[in-house]
Amino acid sequence: MAKTLGRMGRLDPDAVAGIASDYPPTTARKTPDPTPPAKPKPAAKEKPMRLQLPDYVWQQIRKEMAANEFLTVRAIVLRGLHAYGMEVAEEDMMDRRRL
Repeated sequence: MAKTLGRMGRLDPDAVAGIASDYPPTTARKTPDPTPPAKPKPAAKEKPMRLQLPDYVWQQIRKEMAANEFLTVRAIVLRGLHAYGMEVAEEDMMDRRRL
């Protein structure tokens, strides 16, 4: 095998080309899958709900909890109901943006 370092510690281009020909190029691209992955569906049918809360509670949910835990209000409410003792499936408490 030829020396890869020439005078003054510089790479010998001929030696590098010889070594590089033994490996596939790093720019090889895979063909993309034509079908996008299916989004998982919620575990249960959902119903919309409108809820009136005091402003200070709403601000705590939106700014403090959602910002600090990176959760949606939906996930926070479902976790709270679960902590209260309501039956809530684990997959329904997940943040759907992270699925």
